Amino acid sequence: MSCFPSSRLIHLLAWAGLLTFLFPALWAHAECTAEVSRAEALLQQGILNYSESVSILIEAGKGAYSQRDRVCLDNVRLVLARVYLQGADYRKALKLLTAIQKADRVARQDPEINNLIGVGYFYEEMYTEAAFHFKRALLYDPRMKVALFNLKSINRRMLHLNAARAYQKAKEYDRAVKEYRDLLWISQNFVNGRYRLGLLYREMGLLNDSLKELKRAYNINPRHRQAHMILKSIGDIYAEKGDLIGAVESYSAAVSLNPNYTEALRELEKYRFTE
Repeated sequence: MSCFPSSRLIHLLAWAGLLTFLFPALWAHAECTAEVSRAEALLQQGILNYSESVSILIEAGKGAYSQRDRVCLDNVRLVLARVYLQGADYRKALKLLTAIQKADRVARQDPEINNLIGVGYFYEEMYTEAAFHFKRALLYDPRMKVALFNLKSINRRMLHLNAARAYQKAKEYDRAVKEYRDLLWISQNFVNGRYRLGLLYREMGLLNDSLKELKRAYNINPRHRQAHMILKSIGDIYAEKGDLIGAVESYSAAVSLNPNYTEALRELEKYRFTE
C-alpha cells in the first residue's frame, strides 16, 4: 500500500479547498445582489424613502468593494445611479455612470447605461451631451424606444428655445414670450426655460412677472447647475425693486452654492450693511 494519497483523494481535497475559498465569496455576492434588489424594490413600493435607499446601497457597495466583488459593485453603482436620478441628484448619478463606463469597455456599449447618462444630462439641461448618449444607446439598440423618445424630446425643446432666443434678440418680445410659453407647456419643469423667461420679463420691465418665473425656476430643482445664477438674478430683481434685504439674502444664497461666484460676491460688497 502506498503512503501517498490516491489521485482521486487529491482531486477531492483540491475541490474541497476551492469550495472553502469560493463559498464565502459566492455567499457574499448572493447577499449583496439580494440587498441591492430589495432596496430598489422597496423604494419603488414607497416603503423606503430616498435617503434610506441610498444608505442601504452605499453599505452594499462598501461590502462589495471589500469582497472585491466587481460584478455586484457595478450593479450597486447602476442601481444607485437610478435612485439618484429619481431623487433629482443628477450630478451624482452622472458621476457613477461615467465611472462604470470608464472602468469597463463593455459598459460603454451598454444601451441602458448610455440612456441613463443621457437622462442625467437631459435633466441637467446639457442637451448636446444628452443627445450624444441617446444616439449611442440607439446605435447599440436601434429598437430602444425610450432613447428615441428622449432624443425627440430634446429636439422639440431646442426648436422652441432657439426660436425664443431669436425673437428676443430681435426685440420681438411677444413672440419670444409665446415660444417660451409653448416650451413650458411641453415641459413645466424645464428650469432653463423658466429662467430665460424670467430674464426676458426683466428685459421687458415686468419685474413682478420676472421674479415669479425665476422663483419657480429655482424651486423646481434647487440643486440645478444654474441654481446660483438663478438666485443671483432673483437678487437683481429685489435690488431693482428696492428690497435690499431680499437682494442680500439671494446673493448670499448664490454664494453659498458657488463660493467663487464673483458676480454675486461683487453685488454683496455693494449692499454690505455697516453696523
